[in-house]
Amino acid sequence: MFQGIKNGGGLISEAIKALIKYPKMLLPLLLCWSLYAPLLVYLKFHVPWGDYDTPTQFIIAFLFVLLLSIIFSWSAFMLLEQIRQIEMGEKNSILKSISKSIANTIIALPIVVVWAAIWFALTVIEAMLRRGSNSEDDDENEEFNAENVAKTVAGYEEFSLSGAFFDALKKGVRMLAFLIYPAIAWEKLGTLRSVKKGLGVANTHKTEFATGFVITELAAFLVFLPPAILFIISGKFEVEFPDFVWFGTMIYCAFAWSFALFLEQMFVAELYLWHLIWEKEVRIAKSTFKPEPKLEDVKRPSVMDNVADLHLTSIGSPANKALQRSSR
Repeated sequence: MFQGIKNGGGLISEAIKALIKYPKMLLPLLLCWSLYAPLLVYLKFHVPWGDYDTPTQFIIAFLFVLLLSIIFSWSAFMLLEQIRQIEMGEKNSILKSISKSIANTIIALPIVVVWAAIWFALTVIEAMLRRGSNSEDDDENEEFNAENVAKTVAGYEEFSLSGAFFDALKKGVRMLAFLIYPAIAWEKLGTLRSVKKGLGVANTHKTEFATGFVITELAAFLVFLPPAILFIISGKFEVEFPDFVWFGTMIYCAFAWSFALFLEQMFVAELYLWHLIWEKEVRIAKSTFKPEPKLEDVKRPSVMDNVADLHLTSIGSPANKALQRSSR
């Protein structure tokens, strides 16, 4: 287990190094935020929810969640295509990344819809449990101003165990979806086979996946700590800050939000790639009647080392594909 924790921590470290070397990898998520944040603010402060019956409210909320699932999936496929180009030794092409990410998102739509349905169901259950609470009443009566908009885009709310529990469930479903997507983007598997492969990777490397879950959550907590402190000072100690402070906070939150989601996407992509390399080594071991290697016995992939790791797996190598067929 300790080795698995070390493996997961190493993958997070690689994700941060990759962002430093390739900062443009963050651009798709920044684009997502530029759509997500205004929509969230509009839905919270400008939609007259009381004018709609419950079914209509549910439809509007689900369409919003579905849209988020689609754009988050697109950003994940953008990152996967960028990684594929690096790991296959190809020249970087933004246009190719965009076209392939759109095509892969369309292929993944059944998965996206299921993800959105689970996300929506968890949100509804959480809202029902919170119904009648003071915090919910306060949310409904919030004034539209710079501070409250900053709180909204930062996702700031009073801590509760139930809230943390549902946030963890939503994050777990999101990371599992991201872990399924490489099977579509890299291995060109069908929808059902991709789901089976992605969930299989999570099950095979449970400790690594759990470590990534915890560390990415800790990273998100740390990057959102400065605005949280600002909100606490403003609310608990009744300190008034000028609007430019809150506008600066929103800009900071755009990068913090994008960075936190990038870590999740990059972590599962690197874990999946490592699994592919491990699978190849297992096939080789079986064909030569040697003991199967553990994950830590296999070289961990890195976008930093200028080695075309994806090309060396069964995806990019004809020899490895033949070996894979012969071992079935």
